[in-house]
Amino acid sequence: MDSENQIKETTHLDFESDLGQVIESYPTKNLLFKRWGLLAIGVLIILSSLIVFLFYLFNTLTAINIYGLAILLKRIPILLIVIGFGLLVGLPALIIPRRQWQNAITLYEHGMVLQKNHQTQIMVWKDITRLDSQITSVAFAGSDVTLKIRLIMENQQQQKLIIKNQYEPMDKLIHQIRSSVLPSLYDRTCKRLANKENLAFRRDLKATWKGLLIKDHLIPYSEFDQPKFTNRHLVLIQKTESRKPFQFNLHQIKNLDLLLQLLAYPPQMKD
Repeated sequence: MDSENQIKETTHLDFESDLGQVIESYPTKNLLFKRWGLLAIGVLIILSSLIVFLFYLFNTLTAINIYGLAILLKRIPILLIVIGFGLLVGLPALIIPRRQWQNAITLYEHGMVLQKNHQTQIMVWKDITRLDSQITSVAFAGSDVTLKIRLIMENQQQQKLIIKNQYEPMDKLIHQIRSSVLPSLYDRTCKRLANKENLAFRRDLKATWKGLLIKDHLIPYSEFDQPKFTNRHLVLIQKTESRKPFQFNLHQIKNLDLLLQLLAYPPQMKD
C-alpha cells in the first residue's frame, strides 16, 4: 500500500514539474451523483437484497419444519434470484463510483492531464499538431435544442485525445484549451508555410503561404469574407459576390481551429 501511494505521489510531482502550475480543474458532469448517489444506491440495493434474503431464508427454515425438505425445491430458486439481483446490480453501483472518483481534466501552464477510470492521458501544449473544436447545434422543430461538442487533439507522437461534452463548464474548458494551444500551433504553421510547405485540412483544401488552395485553385486569404457555419458545414465566402461559396463538412476538416486562425490572421499579414 505504501508503494502504491508513493507511485501516485511521484506521478503527481512529475505532472507539477513537467507541466508547471495548475490553472484549473474541470470535473465530469454530475460527479457528485456519480460518486455518492451511485454509492448510496449500491449500498441500498445490497442491504435490501440481504434483508429479503434473510427474511425468506428464515421463512424457508420454518417451512421445512412443517412441510419437510421438499419445500427447498421451490424456495432455492427464489433465494438465488434475490441474492443474485443484489450482487449483479448492487456491486456495479459500488464499483463505478470508485472508477470515476478522480475523473477530471486538469489544465496546467504547459499541458493538460485527463484522468478517466483510473487511466491518465497527458497532452503537452507545444507537442499538439491538431486542434478541432467541433461544436454543432441539434435542431428540433426549427429550434436549437442542444449542442453537440467534440474537441479533438493530436500530438507529434500521433496520440489522439477526444473530449466530449462531459465536463463542466465545457465552454470555459474549450476556451482555455484553445488559448493555450493555438498561439504556438499557429506560429509553427506559419514557419512551415514560409518554407513553402503546404498544410492539408482535407484533400481539396490546403493552406499555403499565399492563400488557400481549394480544388487546385489558389485563393488569397484577403479575398475571403468571414467564414460561416450552417447545417454542420463550414462555408467559405469570397468577397466577390458572383463567386459561389465553398462548403465543407465540419467533421471532414482536420485542424479546423487552425484554419479559422489562418483566415482571421493571414500569415502574410503576420510579418
